[in-house]
Amino acid sequence: MKNAKIVIGLVVIGFFAGLLGGYTIWRPKENGKVDIRELLAKVGEAAGRIEKRNQDLASQVEALKNNAREAETLRAENQALKGQLDNSVAGFEGRVAGLDNEIRNLNNRLKQMQREIAEKESLNGRLQAELVAARQELLQGEKFKTLTDDLQRRNSGLEKENLELKSVIDNISEMTKTNKAPR
Repeated sequence: MKNAKIVIGLVVIGFFAGLLGGYTIWRPKENGKVDIRELLAKVGEAAGRIEKRNQDLASQVEALKNNAREAETLRAENQALKGQLDNSVAGFEGRVAGLDNEIRNLNNRLKQMQREIAEKESLNGRLQAELVAARQELLQGEKFKTLTDDLQRRNSGLEKENLELKSVIDNISEMTKTNKAPR
């Protein structure tokens, strides 16, 4: 249930980020023309920012893995301490009064470790959510790259057509200068 809410929240955030990014990139200019080079530059910048964010999140994920290992170590230590406590109580039933302080100390340490584990698990959850968001941003970056490649192909085609039309115009111009009929 909690993971579903996180995923739904990330999808909604990703959707609005996409809308904002799309409007920023494709909004109409003063005279309605879109500068392809400016658009390509913006797409490149957006891809760079996404790549930087992805690298940052990768380092955070690595830190999270270290925290998870520490939490597992604390959990194992917690189990060991609990085992020691059980053995002490069974072996020294006659010394219950003397062990009472030790038990309190161990319980306090156990609670402290449980709090630390809970904090690290909470951090783990937040970092997992950020990782999901980073993956969504990476997918968006890949979409921008595909769009960039398509725009570059279209631009190359238009430049080729422009050269062909210029050649035809030059031929017509030469023909009109020499007063020849077109072929």
